[in-house]
Amino acid sequence: MPLEVEEIEEAVRKALEVRKKRNFVESVDFLIASAELMPLIGRTLGVIFGPRDKMPEPVPPSADPAKILERLKRTVKVRSKSTTLWVKVGNEKMPPKEIAENAYTVIRAVERSLERGWQNIASIYVKTTMGPAVRVA
Repeated sequence: MPLEVEEIEEAVRKALEVRKKRNFVESVDFLIASAELMPLIGRTLGVIFGPRDKMPEPVPPSADPAKILERLKRTVKVRSKSTTLWVKVGNEKMPPKEIAENAYTVIRAVERSLERGWQNIASIYVKTTMGPAVRVA
């Protein structure tokens, strides 16, 4: 028996307190939701999701969620209020060529988003988690 929207809304309100909502939002990288649930999610969790730029992506009824999930897994969001960006481009299990390709993709994306392009980039460093920073450009 499918639940009514009101029943879902009440269950979400009871189950998720503010602290639980924050912990949940911080534990996920991205979310998808059916388009019909977006108003409910906006009312109940929008205050937490919105400022963190983690609002779920709506999935139309005819769309394949697997394709949307695959695209989101390959997506990296870069946001910064300062002039320095820290971006993870790989892990120790990845081959160096793949890490270099990811770094190049991030650099190109940042360059395209800047008003004066490459002229706005003062320097680029690459480092491992515990290792020293190495200047690239």
